[in-house]
Amino acid sequence: MRAYGNKIRRVRRVDFEHYAIDLEFSDGHRGTVDLAFIFSRPRGLAREIVIGALFEKCFVLDGMLAWPNGYELCADALRRLSQAKPVRKARAA
Repeated sequence: MRAYGNKIRRVRRVDFEHYAIDLEFSDGHRGTVDLAFIFSRPRGLAREIVIGALFEKCFVLDGMLAWPNGYELCADALRRLSQAKPVRKARAA
């Protein structure tokens, strides 16, 4: 993976119920990005997206993930998030 300069090629699938998006990047990587940490307790433009039911209306703009209200997310950050392994919760004994 290149450190910087990733671009999103296309949105493959949007799961508005869990705030997750499957993306394809310019380097060929395909991955799911969990954006619940932004949209489950939204502020500012993210709040407008949730209130206006705009989450699934995301699109690619100049290689970034964007929404109709002007909210954009960096492709490099999303590329890194798509590689993150989920943290497993410890089971109670």
